[in-house]
Amino acid sequence: METLEKEPPKKGTADIKTCTIKVLPPELWASAADTAIKINPANAPAISQLMAAMPNVVIPPEHLALLTAKYWGVGGVSLTVGFLDNPPADLRARILSHMNAWGAFGKVTFSETTVNPQVRISRTAGDGYWSYLGTDVLSITADQPTMNLDSFSMNTADSEFYRVIRHETGHTLGFPHEHLRSEIVNGIDTEKAIAYFMSTQGWTRDQVIAQVLTPIPQSALIATAQADPNSIMCYWLPAQIMKNGIAIPGGTDIDTLDGQFAGQVYPRLVNLHARSTTPISVVARYPTHLDVFAVASDGRTMSNWWDNNGGWAPWFQLAGGVASGGGAGSPVTSVARVPGHLDLFTVGTDNKVYSMYWDQSSGWSNWFTIGNLTCRPGSTVNVVCRYSDHLDLFTTGSNGETMSTWWDANGGWANWFQLSGGVAANGATVTAISRFTEHLDVFTIGTDNRVYSCWWDANGGWSSWFAVGNLVCHPDSSVNVVSRFTEHLDLFTTDSNGAVMSTWWDGNGGWGNWFQVSGGVASPGSQVTAISRNPNHLDVFVTGTDNRVYSCWWDAAGGWSSWFNVSGGVTMTGGQITAISRLPQHIDLFTVGTDGVVYSTWWDANGGWAGWFQLL
Repeated sequence: METLEKEPPKKGTADIKTCTIKVLPPELWASAADTAIKINPANAPAISQLMAAMPNVVIPPEHLALLTAKYWGVGGVSLTVGFLDNPPADLRARILSHMNAWGAFGKVTFSETTVNPQVRISRTAGDGYWSYLGTDVLSITADQPTMNLDSFSMNTADSEFYRVIRHETGHTLGFPHEHLRSEIVNGIDTEKAIAYFMSTQGWTRDQVIAQVLTPIPQSALIATAQADPNSIMCYWLPAQIMKNGIAIPGGTDIDTLDGQFAGQVYPRLVNLHARSTTPISVVARYPTHLDVFAVASDGRTMSNWWDNNGGWAPWFQLAGGVASGGGAGSPVTSVARVPGHLDLFTVGTDNKVYSMYWDQSSGWSNWFTIGNLTCRPGSTVNVVCRYSDHLDLFTTGSNGETMSTWWDANGGWANWFQLSGGVAANGATVTAISRFTEHLDVFTIGTDNRVYSCWWDANGGWSSWFAVGNLVCHPDSSVNVVSRFTEHLDLFTTDSNGAVMSTWWDGNGGWGNWFQVSGGVASPGSQVTAISRNPNHLDVFVTGTDNRVYSCWWDAAGGWSSWFNVSGGVTMTGGQITAISRLPQHIDLFTVGTDGVVYSTWWDANGGWAGWFQLL
C-alpha cells in the first residue's frame, strides 16, 4: 500500500466524478445469478423470507436474479487483471497496488496478466468511472472492459487513486454502494437529488434514481450493522440534497468498517486451534447444511458452516464473543427454531449467560446477557426448543444449583429459577430433552455422583428430583439422553471407573437397570455421545482410554455391536465427540485432534466411514 500524502478531493463542485455500477443486459441476468450462486451459495436470495412476506405472489426468475448477491467464494479472491489500452508499466503497477490495498484486510489478491484476464481495465475518456459488480465480470466477453478509469494517468491526483481505484475494486469484490443503504436513501430529498446529479454528472433522471435513490436490501451473505457514511463505497452527498441539511461525507479511502467488512466476507483461511475438551455444537437447519460452533484455545467463540452447494466455509469469530474458562471451559451451544434462524448460548468470562442469534433476514446480532445469573465457571448452557416460538434453557449456578429460564415469542425472557432445589456435582451439566411439546425431562449428576432426573409437564408443572438407579458416576460425568420415540428414553453416562453405562425408560415399563455398553471404557473426562437415526437404532461414540475415537451401535434387529475405532481417529484425553444425523442414512462426526485442530468425518450408508479431515 502506498504511503504518499493524499491531497483532499474538491468537494462541492462538479470536479468530483462519481461512479456507476454497470448492470448486465437482461438476457444475462439469470445465467449470471446461477454463476454467482455456484461460486458462493450464500449469494442466493432469501426465498423463504420473500415467500413469507408475499405468500401468494409468484416471483419471476429475472426478479430473483436481481436480488442475488455477487460475492466471490468465501475461500478468498485471487483475480487476474489486464489493461486493454497498454498503459505504461509504472501506471499499471500503481493501479494494482491500490487494488491490492483490500488485501490488508482479507484474503484478496489481484495479479497482472496478459492472458485471459478476469478483470479488464480501460481508461476511456469521457466514459466515467464504473465497474461491474463481483462475479458479474465473468459474464462480460473477453474483449470488453469490466472496469473503466476515465483518463487515469500518472498525473492524476494521488487522492483519486485512493478514492476511485479502491472504490471500483470494491465493486469488483462484490461490494455495492453504501449510500444505497435505506438509512441514507431515506434521508435524501428526491427531486433535489435528481436536479443535482443531472446538473453535475450529466445523468438522466432514471440514472439518478438507479444510482442514488433506489435502496438495496441487506446482503444475504453479510452486512454491517449500520450504514457507514465514511465508507469508501459511499458517495459524498451534499447538504443541499439532504432532508436534514447535513452532508454525507463519503469515503476517500478504505476505513475501519470497510476493512472489517472485507475481512468477514473474505477471511484468511487458518487452522482453528480449539479448546481440546470443550464440546463442539452442530446444527443441521436443513439436510444439506451444517452450522458448526467451537471455542478457540484462547476462548474466542467461533463458527463455520458447510453447504452441499459450496462445501466448507472458513472459521470466523462470533461478534467478538469470548467464552468462560474453568474446567473444560464453556462451550457454545446452538439450536435452530426454524430453518432461517439460529440461537446461540454460552457462559461469558464474567460467568453470565450470553446469547446471540442469526436470522437470514438480518444476519448476526450482537451478544447480550440473559438475566443476572452468575454461573459456575465453564458451565454449559443446554437449550431445548419444544416449538418454534419457545426455548427452554438449563445451566448450573455458582454453587452448582440446577437453573432454568425460558424465552417465548409472546413474552420474551423469564427470570432464572432453581429446578426443584437441585444441585449438580462439580463439572456436571444439566441435560434436557422434550419428548413432546408439553413435556420436558431433565437430568444431571448430583453431589453424591448419582444420576438424577426431574420433569416438567404442562398439566402438573415441575416434579421433584429422583435418583435413576444406584449407579455411581465419574464426578465430572454428563448424562446424554436420546428419545427414539415419544414414550421412550435412552440414557448414557460413565461410572466412577469410566465404564460406558446406559439405561432406558419406557412408558410401558418404567426405568430399566444400568448396564455397561459392550464393555466400553471412556477416557477420563470424555462424555458419551448418542444419536438415533431411526426409532429402532442408536449410534454411540466416545473417546477410549487410548484416546482413540470409538463407536458402537444398537439395532432392534440385532442388539448391541462391539466397539470399533472410527477411521483411525485419535483425540485428546477427555476429548469430546459430537455427532449429528442430517439424514437417516448419514452421520457427521466432529472432534479436536491431538494437534488442537477441529476434525470431521462422516458415515454414509452408501460408502461407510470416510477419513478424517481438518476444518480450516
